[in-house]
Amino acid sequence: MKKILLIFFPLVIFSSFSLHAQNFSNQIEEILEDSLFQSSQIAVDVYDLTKREYVYRKNENLLLHPASNMKLLTTAASLIYLGIEEKFTTNFLHTGSIIDSVLTGDIIIEAGFDPMFKTSDLDSLILKLQEKGIKKINGNLLADISNIDSLYFGRGWMWDDNPNSYMPYLSSLNINKNSLKIYYEPAIIGETAAVKFEPESDYYTFENKLITTSEDTSNIKITRDWLGERNHIFIHGDISYKRKNDSVKVNIKYPHLYFLHLLSEKFSKNGISFSGNLDVLNVAEKHDTLYQLHRSLLEVINETNKESDNLCAEMLLRKLSRKFLNTSASAKNGLQFIDSLVIKLGRKPKQFVFADGSGLSHYNLSSVSLITDLLKYLYYDHPLIYGYFFNSLPIAGVDGTLEKRMVNSKAFASVYAKTGTISGVSTLSGFVKTESDRMLAFSIFIQNFADSSKNTRVIQDKICNILTGYK
Repeated sequence: MKKILLIFFPLVIFSSFSLHAQNFSNQIEEILEDSLFQSSQIAVDVYDLTKREYVYRKNENLLLHPASNMKLLTTAASLIYLGIEEKFTTNFLHTGSIIDSVLTGDIIIEAGFDPMFKTSDLDSLILKLQEKGIKKINGNLLADISNIDSLYFGRGWMWDDNPNSYMPYLSSLNINKNSLKIYYEPAIIGETAAVKFEPESDYYTFENKLITTSEDTSNIKITRDWLGERNHIFIHGDISYKRKNDSVKVNIKYPHLYFLHLLSEKFSKNGISFSGNLDVLNVAEKHDTLYQLHRSLLEVINETNKESDNLCAEMLLRKLSRKFLNTSASAKNGLQFIDSLVIKLGRKPKQFVFADGSGLSHYNLSSVSLITDLLKYLYYDHPLIYGYFFNSLPIAGVDGTLEKRMVNSKAFASVYAKTGTISGVSTLSGFVKTESDRMLAFSIFIQNFADSSKNTRVIQDKICNILTGYK
């Protein structure tokens, strides 16, 4: 009798595990019976990092568009190949001499791919000039962007996404995410709306024909003359007197000239006389250093994943290219390091398509199994890098692109994952801390839906709830 009991108890325990696993799969399958999938595709891959086993898989090797989940590959490759101590450095150089209060020579900005440089960062250069007593510049402002190719958009980017700020013009010299923020609010009925720009500059022009009306609804159109390839802003339509103040961003063409222009305006505001030209440096020579601004790789990694920033991702890709290859940085060369990472995962790069670093391109093709392989690789083989990578991911209901998702659910603050959205595509991949203290890696790709991505996000959130309760 004792022997029977000794055999029986392990069978009961095993049976309870089997029943839970089956119930877990059934819960996910029930969600996937949603009518959305009568015409759309979904792929799901879930791996228990604690127990080292797959717990659910569906269409795991199907090639689909990763959208911004492509950033997981880009940021992981950057951490592995560039190293956590890497910096993005913008050099401010000068030719000629500084005598009394006059700099007789050019100021040259040697671009360093920094995607997070903003107008206020120029204040540090102004302070340096003031420390040196410089009140006048007899020379030009020149941008050295010789370290990057001439392609200012990614391969496969949609032409009609222009001039949205999420599709920035690419340069190795960037400022304000290469965009312009436009604030607007109603005025007195019959008058043009009040508008304000950030940053204020005469680099761009605008026309405001947005009329305040007594209607309850608004019809507002704010865009840039991208067809005319001008930095001219159109503000047209009707705005209800009841409308609250709001804002919109547009991209700006020729980011390096935008940078130079904002710097020249900083000179004027701070009493530094300048009347030279703004141009691109044609011949690279050795010059004296005025000032250097450094941005840490980790800061850019966090911005890339938390906020799903496309410019940051593309600059990471080009930073990889420039760091190791003695040519002008390009997406094509940077993608060699994504391929190298894929090989480290035990996969074949030719089985996938990688066109950019951000996931904005519809040419990208990946699988959820590749993403979970990446997450497993970082977790097991690169624990230090994994920590930085993990901390860069949005947290459900807390921050980043997941700040407003899964707030009132068991998945709150338990899901650390990268979102992804382009037309007809919604993705979510990352890690889940379960209620039983296990760590899961997961990836969900949904594609080919006609409506907005709201319904797909609901489905992803439901699956994350189930994952959080996994035992």
